[in-house]
Amino acid sequence: RVHISNVTRNYLNDEFEVEPAYGEQREEALAKAGLSTYFIVRARKPFQPAVGKSVASLSATETSQMMIDHQDEGNGNEDSKDFRERLRKELDSR
Repeated sequence: RVHISNVTRNYLNDEFEVEPAYGEQREEALAKAGLSTYFIVRARKPFQPAVGKSVASLSATETSQMMIDHQDEGNGNEDSKDFRERLRKELDSR
């Protein structure tokens, strides 16, 4: 079962049936924060997949264009290399 707070429960829009978990009675920090906890019992509404194309349904041209677009965004290797170098220097200086 999934354990959630009352704050998370408010975002679920009654899509799930929940039961009290009473975490606030076992954990002082939850009680101090004024949080109640619940267990998700089951979904009230069946899962609806997002409408749109799956990667498997894309044509070769569309897939190629997606890859090109992603490459144009940069892959972060430069930033990652720079980060590793800075981290190594920081650790060596300790």
